[in-house]
Amino acid sequence: MQQGLPSRQRYYSQEYVSALLAELKGKYRRIAELERITEGVDQLAIDGGWTARGMSEYAKSLEARLATPVPLPERYSVDCGVCADPNGEWLSYSDVVAALCEHKLLELSKPVADDYKQAARECVDDLTEKPGKHHDR
Repeated sequence: MQQGLPSRQRYYSQEYVSALLAELKGKYRRIAELERITEGVDQLAIDGGWTARGMSEYAKSLEARLATPVPLPERYSVDCGVCADPNGEWLSYSDVVAALCEHKLLELSKPVADDYKQAARECVDDLTEKPGKHHDR
């Protein structure tokens, strides 16, 4: 710049600067509010498209599902071998899983469900086999 020529600096009025600062403060407050709302939300959930409204609706649907009682499956007793007994001391694990799945409180993938059913069958076979009989496994 040569001396004597006017500089090209711009000057803004105090009102304009104050308005910009007020807008900036408002944006900082909004950011703080959104950070508080999303506190504890996993970044993967946010990246996956979850919204606060979506999470709230999903939580309400889960609360409604949990509010519905799940009837206990048939009880069993070992006093009479392995037989149904309303005063029995234990429940079949597979019956409990089936009841939870039926009421949509538990979901098993098909391969897991198939492996589980086979394991349950083997367990029942072991419990009901006659003494002296051995499986070749």
